[in-house]
Amino acid sequence: MTTTITTNDKRHASSWELAADIERVTVVAARGDSARITDSSALAIAAGWQSPGYQGRAFASLASTGSVDLNALADNILHAWQEANERDRDALDLLLLWAYHHPSLSEEDENEED
Repeated sequence: MTTTITTNDKRHASSWELAADIERVTVVAARGDSARITDSSALAIAAGWQSPGYQGRAFASLASTGSVDLNALADNILHAWQEANERDRDALDLLLLWAYHHPSLSEEDENEED
């Protein structure tokens, strides 16, 4: 089983769209319901943490191509989280939640069963 996330939307959210999306998810979560950020918000968060080094390479891949290995992204998030402030940690947490529940992972599982 591969663990590659692939987005259909390669557009990055603007800072305003990202803030509104994070607020939406926060409000929904406070009600006890589940919600995840959009693909464009995930790409915007990744773009903020990308770098050519190992600890930012998965962020760069996601931000530039819309595709990334789940395990590599999770590793990059773990490293970034240790250096982040509280607000950025919240965004990284939402990125990780988005990644683990991305629909493209389910699509791969369904295709392998065929």
